[in-house]
Amino acid sequence: MYDPNDLKELTSEIMYTERVIRKPNKVVRYYFENGYGASVACHEGSYGGPDGLYEMALLKGDNLHYEESGIWSDVIGYLTFAEVWAYMKEIAEY
Repeated sequence: MYDPNDLKELTSEIMYTERVIRKPNKVVRYYFENGYGASVACHEGSYGGPDGLYEMALLKGDNLHYEESGIWSDVIGYLTFAEVWAYMKEIAEY
């Protein structure tokens, strides 16, 4: 999980660490200093994966976290790389 020695920069203010769940980079989990994270997937079984797009889920700690309403009430799919990074910035600033 979160290891401050593995921090990387998302933007000049946001740091994260990552762990590859499925190689080669088919499922990657990103962890932020605020205790939240994101699971990002791109494979044949993910929403958008066959088209080269990404599926994303919110994490709290190392567990999937669903909110009662809003965008994080389920996984979101069919995301471009730019959309994934924008959501990661949002999660890091929760």
